[in-house]
Amino acid sequence: MSTLWVDPVDESSPSVSAADTFTFTGNLNSYALRQGISVTGAPGQLTVDNLLVGTSFADVVPVPEPSTIALLGLSGIVLGFRALRKRT
Repeated sequence: MSTLWVDPVDESSPSVSAADTFTFTGNLNSYALRQGISVTGAPGQLTVDNLLVGTSFADVVPVPEPSTIALLGLSGIVLGFRALRKRT
């Protein structure tokens, strides 16, 4: 079974699934994206950013960047100092 999500929040986010009709036992070394042409006959534009491939949803859950974690930690420290200043 293959499932495709586009910008999911969690595993229950809208997705498209398809039952595979073949047995694959090797390694997946590449992938391809196909796109049709527009009404005018000109090729469309396709941009893919941060493509994640895994054998389960947990394999492709985005991990927060270190800068995000640092910013959250710094915010917690600032809020802690503010709380201490208000007590005194």
